[in-house]
Amino acid sequence: MPSWDVALTKRLVSERIEVLKPKILQISHFIFENPELGLSEFKASELLSTELRRHGFSVEMGVAGLPTAFKASKGKTGEPAIGLIAEYDALAALGHACGHNIIAASAVGAALGLAEFLEETRGRLVVFGTPNEEGSTAEGKGLIEPESQVRGKVKMVEAGCFNDIDAAMMIHPYVKTTLTPEFLALTPLRIAFKGKPAHAAAAPEKGINALDAVILTFNAINALRQHIRSDVRIHGIVTEGGEAPNIVPEKASALFYLRASDKKYLDEVLKRVKGCAEGSALATGATLDFRPSPYSLANMLTNSVLCRIFEKNLGELGETVDQMEKHEHLGSSDIGNVSQIIPTIHPLVAVGPRNLAIHSHEFAKAAISESGDRALILAAKAMAFTCVDLFADREIFSQMRKELHASV
Repeated sequence: MPSWDVALTKRLVSERIEVLKPKILQISHFIFENPELGLSEFKASELLSTELRRHGFSVEMGVAGLPTAFKASKGKTGEPAIGLIAEYDALAALGHACGHNIIAASAVGAALGLAEFLEETRGRLVVFGTPNEEGSTAEGKGLIEPESQVRGKVKMVEAGCFNDIDAAMMIHPYVKTTLTPEFLALTPLRIAFKGKPAHAAAAPEKGINALDAVILTFNAINALRQHIRSDVRIHGIVTEGGEAPNIVPEKASALFYLRASDKKYLDEVLKRVKGCAEGSALATGATLDFRPSPYSLANMLTNSVLCRIFEKNLGELGETVDQMEKHEHLGSSDIGNVSQIIPTIHPLVAVGPRNLAIHSHEFAKAAISESGDRALILAAKAMAFTCVDLFADREIFSQMRKELHASV
């Protein structure tokens, strides 16, 4: 048992978050009103890091070579360390229609609520500012060249930023309050063909049609769908298709996202898609450039031990948990890469009615609504309470690690 009163600490943390509530909501509203695309979130990262410094956190900017990433720490080295993850990039054209303003403010809000109690609880808290979760960079390169899709957490995992962390958590706004969203492994893929131009009417036999190769690839992938697992998702767009109808297209390309519930099977799917593209090149005579992104996203491993503690704290805060339907929330996130190396959870909190569609104008409005503000404060308290429980019972960390090692 700890030498300090867990229930009392939680009550004091809750009261502290209530005192800081205007500031926490101000952070959320500022980020919402100043949307920034991936790798250009300078206003958001400056705001968040400045506020953390004011509350005694030491902040390292530009971690993993990413200008808008940061790592803010408070507490003694050697004590159990918990990571709170903040996302703050916006969507192109839609702003914060994914509610990353709530994600960022809730992580920082939990940290500010806990800041003055870390010495008593003998814990270390680390807030990670993680840019470009969406993959929509300001230059737009990620939409064409998947190798330039630098997802923040992927780079930060590779750089060892999470190596000294014992557990991590973040929340995401949604239409339900629930615990186990399903995030698929994802590999962005660029397929490009080079042919030979010729007059499309006068001398078509002298040309090699790169666009035909792209179209054949789409058709081959559509035929493949019948013979792969039902959890696989393959979706793509044509990004280049020729210059004019009377010229045989010399260059054509497409961008695909390949997803599956685990990385191992996704690698098999990637090989089969490559076969589709190679067959199309053979059929048309075009030259293939097959380029998977080096920044693949891993599938999410939700740690059930950590999840149960978070659920208990939602109950203490008077919140009921909804059940997820199978394949209800299929998507992908770079939080999956974090979950492969340390115990991690990514619960969802309700910000609006069930008929809201995420990544919509209506969802953006919900992210700045009274309901969105309520969900933000709930999330901050639930994460802070979970940290208190973890600091109070050090044996939980070994249980979480044991589960993770059995999963990977």
